[in-house]
Amino acid sequence: SEHVEEAPHEQRKFLVFESNLRELLAFCRVCHRRFRNEFKVVGSMLHVTSSCPHHTQTWQSQPLVGNKPAGNVLLAAAILFSGCTVATFLRALKSINVQTLHERTFFNYQRGYLLPAVKKLFQMRQAQLLRGLPEDGVELAGDGRCDSPGYSAKYCTYTVLATEVGKILHYEQIRVGESSAVPSSSAMEKEGLTRCLQKLEEYGVTVQSLTTGGLKFSAGSNSFLQTVIVTLLCFFHNRI
Repeated sequence: SEHVEEAPHEQRKFLVFESNLRELLAFCRVCHRRFRNEFKVVGSMLHVTSSCPHHTQTWQSQPLVGNKPAGNVLLAAAILFSGCTVATFLRALKSINVQTLHERTFFNYQRGYLLPAVKKLFQMRQAQLLRGLPEDGVELAGDGRCDSPGYSAKYCTYTVLATEVGKILHYEQIRVGESSAVPSSSAMEKEGLTRCLQKLEEYGVTVQSLTTGGLKFSAGSNSFLQTVIVTLLCFFHNRI
């Protein structure tokens, strides 16, 4: 039967030593004369130009995705999606002289390819999830996670989860000082929750109940608290 080539991420990969590669590429397969090999390294990919007096051939160690070496793209994806730190991952490879991509290349790939792909997939799954929600409303749980503890935090990601299905409905990222509503790190979680609720309202989601972390509110938060209280009262009214 005809061989069907697997996608790059499904194929097995091997660590191959340079001496073994040179042995494999030592002679021309046509005239059996000794090759002169020129090695060019592109991140984790090796491109070899082999020439003898009568023939020239090229070979590369991995396929291309568009015009990018598949191994470079997959390594960047593996680092991001596994939760590894890029510095530690690359340092481990370099400690045994494995050729790999540079840290700057990783961040370029992350910004240009990986994060847009994650965003697109999330939006697709979010749309499917929203279409499948019960019409009488959902029970939500919300919490925020900051980049550092205490009052030194600069960024916060606030997430709301539909507890019945155990899936994230929406998230918002907040930065200290991005607006008058976020003058300090202590205001980020409240602003994140506010934005999440506003977005769910735009999506047409009915909230039956809301469970949050230990948010602190000042005297100026009355309108926000009233919104939450009305939501909770409606929830309990529906249960009577």
